[in-house]
Amino acid sequence: MQFAPGQAPPAVADGVIDSALASIADGDALGRVWQPPRPALPFDRFWIFHLRGRNSFVLAEAARIFPVQPLVPDAWEEHQYGAIVDFPFAPESPTYDEDCAGLLDAALAALRERGPAMAALCLLPESEVRQASILKRAGFRPQERMCLETEILQERGFGQSSQRVVLFSTDAPLFDPATTPDPLRQLTDDPVNLRIFSNAQTKIRLQPTFEFWGAIQLYTTYSAYPFIPQFLERLHSQFAIPPARRLLVTPCAGGDFLRLWPRGSGVPDHAAAVDIRPDLLQIASLRLRVPEVDILNLALCEVLHQVVAGDGRIEDGLQEALNALCVSLNATSRRVALRYDDPDSLPLIARAFDQILQNRAIPDWYFPLKILASADVAASNVIRADVLAGWIKCHAEAIRNAVEMLTPLTASIRDKYRNTGLGSVTRLSLADLTHDETIPQGPFDLILCWEFIHVFHDFAALGRFIDSLLARLAPGGTLVITNIRELSKRTPHEQEWAREHLENSAVPYRAGFVAISDTETMHRLPFERRLHAQYPVLVAHPRRSE
Repeated sequence: MQFAPGQAPPAVADGVIDSALASIADGDALGRVWQPPRPALPFDRFWIFHLRGRNSFVLAEAARIFPVQPLVPDAWEEHQYGAIVDFPFAPESPTYDEDCAGLLDAALAALRERGPAMAALCLLPESEVRQASILKRAGFRPQERMCLETEILQERGFGQSSQRVVLFSTDAPLFDPATTPDPLRQLTDDPVNLRIFSNAQTKIRLQPTFEFWGAIQLYTTYSAYPFIPQFLERLHSQFAIPPARRLLVTPCAGGDFLRLWPRGSGVPDHAAAVDIRPDLLQIASLRLRVPEVDILNLALCEVLHQVVAGDGRIEDGLQEALNALCVSLNATSRRVALRYDDPDSLPLIARAFDQILQNRAIPDWYFPLKILASADVAASNVIRADVLAGWIKCHAEAIRNAVEMLTPLTASIRDKYRNTGLGSVTRLSLADLTHDETIPQGPFDLILCWEFIHVFHDFAALGRFIDSLLARLAPGGTLVITNIRELSKRTPHEQEWAREHLENSAVPYRAGFVAISDTETMHRLPFERRLHAQYPVLVAHPRRSE
């Protein structure tokens, strides 16, 4: 090896593979094709690095979240948190086993220096018995689940291989989760909580039933969370939607549209919002009563964004403000692995949050607040929406005071979202949107159906659902239907179904896309580099004004 045992192994400069390493990859014993990563920011290079051996190299990446379960009709797509170590790229040679084992040991040692104890993961085709034995000697063990995510396989050099790929993992961390709470582990270690799904798969996996949605413990906010004011302003402008006196939001989810509604688009006299999950309705109610909770959460998003954009640097004034915040909310427990008052934790929190967004999973935008709440000495499993709701309720006054006290953290966020929210005009209620009798009768001037029609896998059922909403419109009312975000202007098949149904019913409509991205009017938003997207929209006007 080119590095001595016990010493920090050298990484390739700037995380870029040079021509010598590329030539090694061309002769890889596993036949993989090397695709060098292109980190978006210098900050990423701290987490993605290469170690070079005598005639071989290894790629390692810390703080990664990725799918590890096959996508079959009745199985959830699970995500796992940890580090990823590629099996070393090396040609066949008399020292192949020794070279690979040495690089694996060096990579694990380097990963331990970059954060708290985390499992290291490695992908390997099931047929590669020799390489599997090398992994086992390095402390890896095969897991029962297999990873079939095409993007991950291509990223690891396996192309379109149809071989079964086995996920290997090192032993569990050396701390007791019962005495050392860690929201990242709560996110992935508890089978009850593994209810995460990627936008690429929701259309074949979601079901509009109470049993299905009741199992999703973590989902709190919509994917467009920080952009909702911008989205609604563009929606009203592009489609000439008049101000509404009576509004229905369905589904409500955690109350994003109620809390972030831009008042410049008109405040209704009455707003109703329904959802199938009582815990999300509780979150929505609390956000209307304690609007400062979103100012705090968005400020924490901005803090993590600054850490990423600043290449991991933390200004003294920022750390002092975070320390004061933790004290004010009693979030100072030393038994927690990740804390805002610990400068060593902040880069890892920022990297993990960035990975959640990058992974294309429906992002838990309340993850920053959950990290904060987990450090409360009395907190337990706040990763769940119902537990977080209880924490917010108990700390409502402290959250208000913290926002007032921490002007350096909250001033810019308060300015961006100052004129948002519907407040006391809203009524929340439980409803199963597949059962017409549970939905408020109206009539409503505007019904906003956000990211829901993709759960229908039957043309007739989707048509009945659309008809039930149309029947609740007042004369001259408007129905707005949106789909899950797309990376380009691509019309999803369920929207094509919806268009066909409206045409068959002779209901006038307009179709288009609403883009979300950073704008001058909204200023710079946290992690906007992950959020450029197009939302397919249908706007129906079924009745003339009377």
